Order: sequence, then C-alpha cells, then structure tokens
Amino acid sequence: MQATGRGGRIDRGLSAYLATLTPDYKGLAADSELLSLSIDEQLGRVREFTAGGENLIVNSYGGYLLMLSLIDAHKAPERVLMLSPLLGRSVFPKTMMASRPPREKALKLALAEGRVAKPEYLRIVTGEDDAICCPDLARSVSQQLEADRLDVIPGEGHDINSKCVQAALESFLG
Repeated sequence: MQATGRGGRIDRGLSAYLATLTPDYKGLAADSELLSLSIDEQLGRVREFTAGGENLIVNSYGGYLLMLSLIDAHKAPERVLMLSPLLGRSVFPKTMMASRPPREKALKLALAEGRVAKPEYLRIVTGEDDAICCPDLARSVSQQLEADRLDVIPGEGHDINSKCVQAALESFLG
C-alpha cells in the first residue's frame, strides 16, 4: 500500500514501481480529487485506506495525512516506511523555504502528548537538504514516536535519488 505526496499519481513514479513489486499493491493518490476535499474528508479516506493494517509506504504529504489520521487512533498500520514525509511546519534556512500544513499545531501537540499511534515498525527516510521534510523536524518526530530507524541522507533533497529509495524499499519489503 502506498499514499502519494501532494499531486501524486498512482500510475507514475514510485507508485508505478511499487505496483511491479507486489501483486496486491494498492495506492491512494494525494491528487486534485483528494485535495479538493476538506481535511476531515481527506483523513477519512486515509483511515479507510489504512484500515487493513499491513505494510504502508507513504511519501511527502501522504506521510502528513497518515500522521494526522493516527492522532488518538486505536490502531496503526503494522509497518510504515515514510519517504521525505511532511511532518509539520518546516523552515529550511538554506533556501528560506517554509511550509505550514493544515492542523500542524494539533499534530505537534498530539506528538508531544504521546497521542499519535505508533506502527509496530516505523522508518523515516529524508534528505539532509530536504526543504519540505526538515531534517531537524524528522529527528524530533522520530524521537517522539520512538521510530525504529531514521535515515537522513547527506546531499539529498526532497526528491531522494532512486538508488536510495530502492535500497529503503528493499530493506522494508524484505
């Protein structure tokens, strides 16, 4: 299963590659249709999509929607791989980029209070120069959720190179 980043598609890129790896692949695109819904409706779709509780691979905004959906949740997916996930408000001083996604204060508070359900296994992979998934924020969230593994890849930005992504996928999918 995979949830894409903002504007992502199921028939291209990472989604298309994942579909070649497993016959039971399912994807949820953070496309214009999903993004046109209210944030509550978006989270409802994510909850429906992740109800199976199996392996889940999310990237960028898909990771953010997953995090919001896990606030006060009784159950989390068993295993989650987050690739360059948006994890809240990010400020990247090198480029003066900043992002402030919806409900970022609610997510920050829920993380601080321990109210975000943690998957049995959680791995976060991001680039050292990622302007969307701020590495410092990734480290903080990783600590708060007691992630099993955090990889901050030197020299990589938000679009992590395919060799690094493939290595993370192979390790995750076993």
